[in-house]
Amino acid sequence: RRNAKKISAPLSDNNNHHHAPRPPLKMTDHALLEGEGLRATVDGRTVYVGNPRLFARLFGPVPPPTSAAVAHWEASTGGTVGYVGVTGVGRVAAYCAADSVRDDAKAAVDALAALGVEVHLLTGDA
Repeated sequence: RRNAKKISAPLSDNNNHHHAPRPPLKMTDHALLEGEGLRATVDGRTVYVGNPRLFARLFGPVPPPTSAAVAHWEASTGGTVGYVGVTGVGRVAAYCAADSVRDDAKAAVDALAALGVEVHLLTGDA
């Protein structure tokens, strides 16, 4: 816990002036890639954010160290894995987005059911 605090301190310290401020990135176009993610031109470079299918098509197989981390994320969180990549560079990041059920969800669903409301769970998962 103490180490995490040390690592995050520069990120939250408004008085940290070790790095010059960065100008905002300029996005000139973007497109939804149906069922795969999105593409945008950012500061003149083509950037992709999307699912493993998109990145296998664009950049080939996932390198072993990354695939091991991704497998761990999927197994431990049940989340959705995605990647960020740049044309001419390749994959530059992997991420896992996961939601958890709120503690009060069951009570809310039970209360709605008691009122005669039919409850259905909708997710963004495929």
